[in-house]
Amino acid sequence: MPFDRITCLTADQDGNIWMGNGPLNNGGLGFFGIIR
Repeated sequence: MPFDRITCLTADQDGNIWMGNGPLNNGGLGFFGIIR
């Protein structure tokens, strides 16, 4: 996947970290892998 699609890291309400636009971005880069 193109690296220019990575714009930010966002956390959801559970504290999980996502790349791109977060969990609502179903077509994005997906889950970054941090779970509390």
